[in-house]
Amino acid sequence: MKLPWLMALLLVITLISGCIEYKRYEITAEDVLKDALEKCNSTSYEVTILSYILPKDENFENQGVKQKIGHGAFKGSNKFKIEDEEKIVVSNGSVMWIYWNATKHLIINDFSKSDEKPKGEFTKIFLDLLNNYDLNLRTTPNYYIINATSRINYPIKSKTVWIDKKTLMPLKVESKYELDELNLTYVTEYKDLKFREFNDSIFNVTPPKVKEFMRSFYFQKIEDAQKKVNFTIVEPSYTAGCKLKGVNVIEQRDKNAVVLLYRGKCLLFVFESPVPIYEIVKGERIDISGVQALYREWELGREVRFKLNSVVFEVMSDCLSKQKLIMVAKSIINQSSKPTNS
Repeated sequence: MKLPWLMALLLVITLISGCIEYKRYEITAEDVLKDALEKCNSTSYEVTILSYILPKDENFENQGVKQKIGHGAFKGSNKFKIEDEEKIVVSNGSVMWIYWNATKHLIINDFSKSDEKPKGEFTKIFLDLLNNYDLNLRTTPNYYIINATSRINYPIKSKTVWIDKKTLMPLKVESKYELDELNLTYVTEYKDLKFREFNDSIFNVTPPKVKEFMRSFYFQKIEDAQKKVNFTIVEPSYTAGCKLKGVNVIEQRDKNAVVLLYRGKCLLFVFESPVPIYEIVKGERIDISGVQALYREWELGREVRFKLNSVVFEVMSDCLSKQKLIMVAKSIINQSSKPTNS
């Protein structure tokens, strides 16, 4: 009597094992993006970039939609050259510069002392989706279509990305912006994709000579950034669980500023400069450990500004509460022996 039961049990186990072994694997949006990221980071290609704002009225053919056409050459994840009618952007992997044709403004970003590096067009798209969005995947015979909803407080609330199944490269990105009264869809299409090799010389281009430009340096450690500025950088002792990810030093003329970037469940920025980076028009006046400060809430988050020893501090976050921002500010103030009100 035991043998039939044993055979029946073995049959069930075999069937279940077969189901487990041969169960069809359902690909996810994350799988597609990780494969696409690996592909674009390990190859060289050129592509035509077409971008425009999509009118709210779907019948937009007669609305005179202005299209911007550019051309990009990319090698791996961080070497690229992009040109359009407005600007030129070039990266050799450690230094990236941007030149605006109309204004003749130039920004040079030096990443040579940082783990963070410039990112090419497709690399940025895929990493942004993986890190900052909730994803949903639809498939067609020729495309992967990824619908993405932002997890962070950012002007781009949602995206739709079309990825070619054969090349694993994006064909089109629709980004929906919501900021103040601004509500629009920005579309970028990628056409005429060609895989080809590039000599590094095309990415080692000297930027145009200009009378005035801004230079930005990226560091991993505060002590390295300190050597570039003429004021003492103050690191907050309380950061609401956020970890320091990098330090940015900005130089223009004889002025400089520092940005400490922290990441956790929220983003946290601490700006430090002898002069305000920009003026706050409106805000709530508050007192933090005897120092007068200004607090405001805006579309991208919250901010506290105050002044210590002739240095202006701005503590900003996309999602930290007012109370936690004040605690960050208080930890900075408590480290200063001679606070001055402003």
